[in-house]
Amino acid sequence: MTDTMTLPLDRSQQERKVMTLLTERQGRQAAIGKSELAKITGMPEREVRRVIKHLIEEHGEPIGSTSGEPHGYYLICTADEQAHAENELRHRIIELARRLGCLKRNQPAEVLGQIVLELQ
Repeated sequence: MTDTMTLPLDRSQQERKVMTLLTERQGRQAAIGKSELAKITGMPEREVRRVIKHLIEEHGEPIGSTSGEPHGYYLICTADEQAHAENELRHRIIELARRLGCLKRNQPAEVLGQIVLELQ
């Protein structure tokens, strides 16, 4: 887990701001919404999303998100929170595959198969 006193130096100032806030509010029950993060950091909401995405994908930070209450982003601290974050993402992927399938007039499984091929 990242500690506020030892945030890596390879983070941008924006990334350090977001990680500091998330570290101060660890766990799903302390999730903080994108709007609140934007307000506190002074970043636009779109930039907050970009920073979170970069922290997860490029730096491997264990950041989850939830659409339940409280909704928002949080640092994953337990195996249950990890499972919850994975389930949230899986649900979003399936929902998006259904929508894309409707647009392309394909079945969601066919759309997902095409995506898998693109990821390889």
